[in-house]
Amino acid sequence: MSKDITAIAPNISDLDKLTVNDIVKIQGFGEIKAKSFINGWKTQRNEINTILKYITIKEYVPASSKLSGKKFCFTGSFSNPTRGEMEKIVEENGGKLSSVSKDLTALVWDGEIQGSKIEKAKKLGLSIINQKEFMELIK
Repeated sequence: MSKDITAIAPNISDLDKLTVNDIVKIQGFGEIKAKSFINGWKTQRNEINTILKYITIKEYVPASSKLSGKKFCFTGSFSNPTRGEMEKIVEENGGKLSSVSKDLTALVWDGEIQGSKIEKAKKLGLSIINQKEFMELIK
């Protein structure tokens, strides 16, 4: 969710301007959670200013935009690369992580475990790919 917040407020001054209405537009945020975020941000702002005196913030630059506009979900056990490494690959190449929904680009499946994600993806007619096919997308 932090990536979703930084998408609408990429710098600290933008964070200062966020409202509850801005945050509830982000998937996973309801009014209570949005209010909690705003209040927490305001409460910690003085400490943040102190920290900012001692650090340099670098702008994040993705490795590529090969997966830009695409959403992926992973199911099963993976190794070499691990699930966490593949999720990082998605984000570093401009893609997003998502749950199984109609706007998912592909469900990346380990080919072994048959679970609810596979069933839901099949029901929605989504693309289900294996680890090798996923890795081909970023070559």
